[in-house]
Amino acid sequence: MWGAWGNDSNIDMLIKGKEQVKDMLSSIGVKVYYFGTLTKEGNPRHPIQRQEKWDLSKKEYLEL
Repeated sequence: MWGAWGNDSNIDMLIKGKEQVKDMLSSIGVKVYYFGTLTKEGNPRHPIQRQEKWDLSKKEYLEL
């Protein structure tokens, strides 16, 4: 799965939802891949906010 949610802007509902989805994906063994670098908060960058060139050959994934 490709993760691209960016930062949650400290909105409680987004934080809780993100954690629930990550927990569910982890429990069923789904890897969440991302392109480029993670944000300072450790989130995969959303492509609309892309400020760097992505190497699409890299296959890095989040440790859920």
